[in-house]
Amino acid sequence: MYLSKKRTLWLGLISDILLWLGIVHLFRWVRYTGMIPLPPFSFEAFEEVSFWLSHYLGILMGLLFWSISKVSRTITYQYNLCYAHLILLKSLTGVSSLLIIGVFSIALIIAIFYPHMPLNTLFKSNFQLTVIAFLMYAGCWWVVLTIIEQLWNRLGPEMMFNLVTGKYQNPTEEERIFMFIDLNHSTTLAEQLGHTRYSQFLQDYYKDLHRSIEKHRASIYQYVGDEIVLTWKKQEGIKQQRYVRLFFDIQTTIQKRQAYYLSHYQHIPSFKAAANVGMVTVAEIGILRKEIAYHSDVLNTASRLITQCDILQENFLITEELKTLTPDLNSRAKGSIQVKGKMEKVSVYALS
Repeated sequence: MYLSKKRTLWLGLISDILLWLGIVHLFRWVRYTGMIPLPPFSFEAFEEVSFWLSHYLGILMGLLFWSISKVSRTITYQYNLCYAHLILLKSLTGVSSLLIIGVFSIALIIAIFYPHMPLNTLFKSNFQLTVIAFLMYAGCWWVVLTIIEQLWNRLGPEMMFNLVTGKYQNPTEEERIFMFIDLNHSTTLAEQLGHTRYSQFLQDYYKDLHRSIEKHRASIYQYVGDEIVLTWKKQEGIKQQRYVRLFFDIQTTIQKRQAYYLSHYQHIPSFKAAANVGMVTVAEIGILRKEIAYHSDVLNTASRLITQCDILQENFLITEELKTLTPDLNSRAKGSIQVKGKMEKVSVYALS
């Protein structure tokens, strides 16, 4: 795992903690400014305690949200839950945890700050109304953030950010790497397994691909049947040779899962890939359903190049432009190939 991946984990944890600190302190501010129609406390000392209590709750809830998010992703990989079930499971877990935290926090407040205060005095202070209001407030935030998180996972961080900010409402040019990964012998396999089992096979196959895709920070542009199209911004893709490492990391993952595929489908998936780099036009398209689209000969070349893998008996082909950006690769020149739709021949290299 790269250092950048570790930094991403730490960044996610810190972001969740800061987010929940903000959420909890917002409730505290609204509560004491009178914007929530709740009776004031009958003892003023709690107002000082609430400042530190908000810090404690914010940090604790941030840690809890981050931890449950990581566990839920593992559950998704293992059990292939749909988004509705995953949101429901995480929301119920979170709200239940909030109740436990609430009870524990009340006990902690009483034990530390008011050890000699009778319980009936605390309840007469309208403290319980604030606790109930806070649990409802935090529970609503938990559900909303869970839905947003699942949309984030569904679309990918880059695409969701771009759609929300409207970055590509006006067509923009970018240098990007595109990588096409195509499943071998898919037609034969579909006939042998039948459509339903073949679809299940693809689900497992793409799930294994997703681990490597996430690890090497690729964005999923499209699923096209048994083919997946990945993309990076140029510098992101060539950094640490991510586009190359991703291919071989997927091979390693499939090899480790051979026993599973043989027992369930009597077939071990194999695949081929082709990658290219260049300038593309990026634009947001659609009205009822929006998505980010890339237009360029760069994609056409990569798409045509993957059909050459079988002809050249290679698993991974890249263009000379991409080879120039990553010169230290273990590659073999395969000559210049006439690609359909292009006037000029394309210089190709095979990676191993």
